[in-house]
Amino acid sequence: MGSNMEPARTSQCPGRCGPLGPEGSTGGHADREPVNSGGGAVVKVDGFTHMAPPAFRERVLELSGSDADLANWQRIPAIGDITARIDIMDEVGIDAQVICTPSPPVDEKFEQHVAQDLARTVNDEVAAIVADHPGRFIATATLSLSDPAWAAEELTRAVEELNLRGCQLYTSVNGSPIDGPEFRPLYDALEALDVPAWLHPERSSSQADYPTEDHSRYGLFLVFGWPYETTIAMARLVFSGTMQQHPRLKIIAHHAGAMIPRMANRIRSHYQNLPRVDGPEGLELPAIDYFKRFWVDTVTQGSTTALMSAHEMFGADRMLFASDFPFGTNGGRDFIVTEMDAVAAMPVPENEKERIWARNLLTVCGIEDAEPAARPSV
Repeated sequence: MGSNMEPARTSQCPGRCGPLGPEGSTGGHADREPVNSGGGAVVKVDGFTHMAPPAFRERVLELSGSDADLANWQRIPAIGDITARIDIMDEVGIDAQVICTPSPPVDEKFEQHVAQDLARTVNDEVAAIVADHPGRFIATATLSLSDPAWAAEELTRAVEELNLRGCQLYTSVNGSPIDGPEFRPLYDALEALDVPAWLHPERSSSQADYPTEDHSRYGLFLVFGWPYETTIAMARLVFSGTMQQHPRLKIIAHHAGAMIPRMANRIRSHYQNLPRVDGPEGLELPAIDYFKRFWVDTVTQGSTTALMSAHEMFGADRMLFASDFPFGTNGGRDFIVTEMDAVAAMPVPENEKERIWARNLLTVCGIEDAEPAARPSV
């Protein structure tokens, strides 16, 4: 990955990844059992993790004061401690991580000009972190999305000047959907730059479960509300025609595609076979075909059953191993280990698992075209 001084992206695997496939070795994990049975350790890239880099974290906390929504930013060491993060990666056998800033979105907490300034400065900061730790991190851009045209410009700067590999996209922006025409500049930029967007749910405890209440109870906004928000955002991108209008748009949906895999037949039934609702007009393909254009991560809190449902819907080539680190118990280790165990338990060929562990992520980020021998080992 590049530093702030590099004007263009390279097509190089993160340095720690080493050669991919059964002939290679990740290095640095000699005491770790290889994931594949072919004799060499399979590279593992955690495709969706969260980091609040130190300067960004300090600035957000300073501006926010006492804010319950930022409790995780203060209580989880590895969310901002780079050394602690790398130590855990080495301990559990993760070669590299994709890093996105944690929720809440900057637009939710700050006025537009402040949010934009925070986004630019954290993008500079994560680019420096990538450069200081070769091969360990693949960074995404943080964007203020309240002005999608500005977001498109910042994304372009982040990719072309800072060598970042895409951006994080929330399922709504201050309560507004992300399928409106105002977002076209951002989607045009994502296609032109050929980089993905990591789709993350956005819903807070202030969004009540019922109209008669003033807040969500029992953490339902997160446990069930977040997958719902992802599902709705994916559906809106499909039914609004956004996925049709932007055929090269690459969006990685969190939580294994949320409800979509389990609802595939329901989608076909209601929108294709026997329409029971006023469906969208102007789609050239069946709606389900546009849903299949999404990529999905493996964050299911360790459910192999859920992963196989996603596998049936999206296929192995569009699944990316991820853990949601550093959230979860035991400093974030348990989320990583349970997701690794769930992927390892999938009843699919080992070459498919190898793609899920790392290859698909490298492909969607445009890193896959380097020959294995050209990828520097540790």
